[in-house]
Amino acid sequence: MKKAYKIFLPLLCLIIVATACEEGITTNPADRLSFSADTLRFDTLFTEQTSPTITLKVYNPNSKAILINSVRLEQNRFFFLNIDGEADPLNMRDIRIEAKDSMYVFLKANFSKHSTNDAVLLTDRLLFNYNDQLSAIEIEAVSQNVRRLTNQTYEGDVTFDNTMPYLVYDTLLILGNLTITEGAKFYMHEHSVIFCLGNVVMNGTVGSPIVFRGDRTDNLFTDVPYDYVSGNWLGIYILQEADAPARAHTINCANIHSAAVGLFCQSPQAAERSRLTLTNSVIYNMSAYGVTLQNIDAELINNEISNCSMYCLYLSGGKHTIIHNTIASYFNSKEAPAMHYVGHEDVAAVYINDVSKNVATTETYMHNNVIAGSRQNNLVLATPLLNRYVGSFTHNYLINDTLPYPQFSDNIYGTTGDTVFVNTVFRSETHEYYDFRLDSLSPARGIADTAIARLYQTDRLGNDRLLNGVADAGCYAQ
Repeated sequence: MKKAYKIFLPLLCLIIVATACEEGITTNPADRLSFSADTLRFDTLFTEQTSPTITLKVYNPNSKAILINSVRLEQNRFFFLNIDGEADPLNMRDIRIEAKDSMYVFLKANFSKHSTNDAVLLTDRLLFNYNDQLSAIEIEAVSQNVRRLTNQTYEGDVTFDNTMPYLVYDTLLILGNLTITEGAKFYMHEHSVIFCLGNVVMNGTVGSPIVFRGDRTDNLFTDVPYDYVSGNWLGIYILQEADAPARAHTINCANIHSAAVGLFCQSPQAAERSRLTLTNSVIYNMSAYGVTLQNIDAELINNEISNCSMYCLYLSGGKHTIIHNTIASYFNSKEAPAMHYVGHEDVAAVYINDVSKNVATTETYMHNNVIAGSRQNNLVLATPLLNRYVGSFTHNYLINDTLPYPQFSDNIYGTTGDTVFVNTVFRSETHEYYDFRLDSLSPARGIADTAIARLYQTDRLGNDRLLNGVADAGCYAQ
């Protein structure tokens, strides 16, 4: 009898323990999991390239544990799961989440090349089977074929069109003439750079601009895309060799952003100077310079050049006509998250250098521009004798101390307390990005020289500049 009692007691303990375990798990269909998102969305992903990882948090808000019978992808074609280091779909079963606890699901994508050059929307569903019910999380991704250019050198002339985007790795060197048609898009990998030694023609349009940007399409932080991070790539350099003839570069409706240097254009001192015409473009968010011109004759019309760690516009050598541009330096505002690799140097938005010995004489004609920033003096004219500098500056709005020189007339001088633009900060929590259109009460409204404005009737976005009979300074009309 004692022997039977000894056998029965351990068995009873096992039954009690098993019953306690079962009681710790809810099977009630009313007890549900919650999820950090009902849809997981990838931005544009390039074919034949593994995507960044996105994360889904799965939370059990109930007072008992939940046993997930299985986690699986409905189609299991384009996307790949990882749960706590487990990537084998066959092992994603009987996953227990304790009461008030959570787990993470990690998702990647990899798409094969498809038959169309257009972007393709691909979908799936992530299915959680538990408590005799099914919870589904939608998955969406845009897949895009690209032409990969890796350490590519073009000996002769080359044309890049818009049939599909370009993904540029390392160095793209064009020794001949470069033509880029409207709507062409370049995704630049980290440390990639473009060098052009021939003539450059970029023919974008307002509705179909030419775009140069980094190739990261995911987020640095929640709601902060990598596309907002400066220094994603190195920049565009248009150079003239010493024995080469002068060039006539034309860039219209280009969007160049988030590099180290937006546009660097240079002629050697001994050569005849090349000429650049830059119109209707936006160059912004650089970890160093926006536009740098050395020994270049240039016309800059209807451009936004904004938010660079150093000078937005640097001029040294050559004759420069600068009309109806918005040049704004509010890089790394206090409200922005730490999304830049560098801080804002305490420099002016525009620096005109007429003191270097290794460049030609600099002369400048600036009319109907807005030059503003987070520091008080945003226009520096460095020249040996200010009263004799060749040029004129009229009908500009300048956040600057007054410049009492004969070349400066009919300008409006403002302070950092002025409300000039729609938005001069970036707030990720409210999705507010910089917006350098003029505020309705901006002191830059209605101050432009109408005779000059009539020569450039439309603004950067194609709007009538003289619709109300007066013209605003800058590249954006009211």
